[in-house]
Amino acid sequence: MKPENNDKIAQEYETNEGYRKRARNNLFPLPLLNHIVESIPQDGKFLDAGCGVGSFLKQLIRAARNKGRSDIKFFAIDYAQAMADEARRENPEATIFQDDLKNLSSEVKTHTFDYVNSTDVLFFFNPELGERDKAFASLRSVTKKDGLLRIAVREQRFDKEPSPRFSDFSENDLRTTMQKFGFAIESSRIGNKKNYGPATQDNLDRFYDSLVIVGRNIEQTPSPRLADIVSERRAEALKNEQRGRGGSLKIT
Repeated sequence: MKPENNDKIAQEYETNEGYRKRARNNLFPLPLLNHIVESIPQDGKFLDAGCGVGSFLKQLIRAARNKGRSDIKFFAIDYAQAMADEARRENPEATIFQDDLKNLSSEVKTHTFDYVNSTDVLFFFNPELGERDKAFASLRSVTKKDGLLRIAVREQRFDKEPSPRFSDFSENDLRTTMQKFGFAIESSRIGNKKNYGPATQDNLDRFYDSLVIVGRNIEQTPSPRLADIVSERRAEALKNEQRGRGGSLKIT
């Protein structure tokens, strides 16, 4: 089963107040927030890629100010306009864009960041259509040389039915993808169980482990064009197959 496309997901976020309320009430561990702050160099820049209503960003800014780090500049993006608008209201000192992680605007791409965070976002992208590679290429393009990328997603669970909403990662899959895009793995862990999805009784009974990997950008040059070529050819092959022409992927 394939995840829903991003437009439908964004629409649900914009119309489901219960979902947004849960997002507002998310609390993140202070040791995590402090560790991220300490990992950002003097006068550094932080990006939250897929910020939702801005709860993580708000708590991170508070942790930075409590540690006397007024030098850090904070940025964020989100695909859903309503989420980005609320994030702006909650974080007036941050620069927040409504943008598509698969195809970042030139306004966002003028920046590069010392620390990029993406929590509960990348499993929305369909790997069969090349969306996942495009998102990783975007993350790579805005992460400074020697900068850090932190990815948190649902861990793939083989003892559960695949979700129609998400495209989950195994730990090996996420590590391999990050390495493909030029990141050296610095840490990897399986976190506490977490519930995903609207607050329905059915979803309250479904919990998943959170997979968190941090990588350092060790590549000097931008992401290779090959990654874009592979993504485009995968997407074209899938479209051909769906049309009944039996398209196949051949990389030369």
